[in-house]
Amino acid sequence: MRDRWLKWWLGYVVLAIRGRYLERFLNQIVRQGVFVWDVRITGERQARLAVLVRDVRRLRSARRPLGIRARIVAKRGWPFWRYRLARRKGFVTGLLFFVVLLYGLSQMVWHVEVVGNERLRDEEVRRVAEELGIKRGQWRAHMKELDELQRQLLSRLPDVAWVGIEMKGTRVRITVVEQVKPEEKPAQGPSHLVAAKRGMVHRLIVERGRPLVRPNEWVAPGQVLVSG
Repeated sequence: MRDRWLKWWLGYVVLAIRGRYLERFLNQIVRQGVFVWDVRITGERQARLAVLVRDVRRLRSARRPLGIRARIVAKRGWPFWRYRLARRKGFVTGLLFFVVLLYGLSQMVWHVEVVGNERLRDEEVRRVAEELGIKRGQWRAHMKELDELQRQLLSRLPDVAWVGIEMKGTRVRITVVEQVKPEEKPAQGPSHLVAAKRGMVHRLIVERGRPLVRPNEWVAPGQVLVSG
């Protein structure tokens, strides 16, 4: 893997060679220190091989005396990419601008979602959230920590028992758990205190109302003990 990346970085070419003394030519360039790989015999007195760009000139002195002809089949690696990019400056500039713009847009909040609320309106939650900086077009880096935002949002929504804020990419989800209030019973007027079963009254402590029985008196189920 390391050698492959090094070859790509230095740049290399694939050559198609032909001639009568191919084996002698290959042995000679290897002895000269030329790094050769991917050698393939493609036909009679024909072969393909790959060499680094820096070694191409060294092949000329070895192939001419032997009558070897060489033709470049492919050019690969960073030097050739760099040359192509230099010829397309406008395209490269536009591509870099698009990448920077796309990255910048990905660092902003583009959607705020409110879930879990039933009685509380979405608009009310979003209004309070915007005051804390949770809104469309806000840079994520300029927002406070989520724990602090949850605490402040909870303190400004009195009818909410818990608030959770989750951030996924450019989306912010606010989960609201509303308080469960006890059911209010209608006020009742004065009423009688009635015996539930048969028994004896030991003593009476009546703050309001009129007692209708006395201590040590037997009472029956349904009998009014104190009049309201």
